[in-house]
Amino acid sequence: MDERLGLTERQRDALLQLDVGPVELDAPLGPWTRLGIGGDCGALIVVPDADALRRLVRWTRRERIKLTPLARGTERVVREGGISGVGLVLGKGFAGTGRSGGHVRIGGAAPAATLAEYGLGSLVVPGAPTVASCLDQLPARSGRGVVSLQVVLGGGQQSERATPDLGARRLGLEDEAVVMLLEAIPGEPVEHDPALLPGVALFRDPPRGSSAADLLERAGLLGVRIRGASIDAEHPNRLVDAGGATARDVDVLVQWARARIAADWGVLLDPAVRMVGISSPRIGP
Repeated sequence: MDERLGLTERQRDALLQLDVGPVELDAPLGPWTRLGIGGDCGALIVVPDADALRRLVRWTRRERIKLTPLARGTERVVREGGISGVGLVLGKGFAGTGRSGGHVRIGGAAPAATLAEYGLGSLVVPGAPTVASCLDQLPARSGRGVVSLQVVLGGGQQSERATPDLGARRLGLEDEAVVMLLEAIPGEPVEHDPALLPGVALFRDPPRGSSAADLLERAGLLGVRIRGASIDAEHPNRLVDAGGATARDVDVLVQWARARIAADWGVLLDPAVRMVGISSPRIGP
């Protein structure tokens, strides 16, 4: 059976006829991520609405194909081996907003600035293009005002999370979950600052003691580079592509810096960078 990235030729042809939105075969996923690097997936589909999502979920389940949701502008890093099966990104049909019973409901594909318009500035992540990509990266403690989240999980399963656990590492989301709909208590509109921090967050702050940025600076790790991946010298705790970075470079730098901080300061930091996909065999030194 001829199969590339989890899809046979028959399945590839069937996807193109399925009426589930634009289909890109052997799609590079780097352009959809914050760092702009990473592997491919068998097919990437921008799903236009809930009906198309249901059709896609039914088909992938019948064909036993892995279905992975992705947030546009995600800080996840896709390993060089890529993602097997089908990746989905929420389209315009998931960008609506409205009010209900004193709450505001905002679609995951809505622009990030929508959060500020409804007084939810604490949920905005600088540089994240959509609501889903903000919530994909947000520490749970920043989620005050959130009433519930409707998410799509790996495999296309949908779930609603009421009153997220603010003590959790993230807003109650599994690594493959993407927010389809946010319900929150609105506040007064605030100005949206579109400022873009470089790269992606490297580590999450420990629950007590020094911040991750302070620990990296005290350990002398600002500006450290492993091949194409570097810890930014001017913005502590940001990992950047210094030129030609690969997912492997990112993974090695994260693990090395984590071990260095643990050895120097006795603190085992929780990586904010989330690696997804298949590791490819290393070739050469």
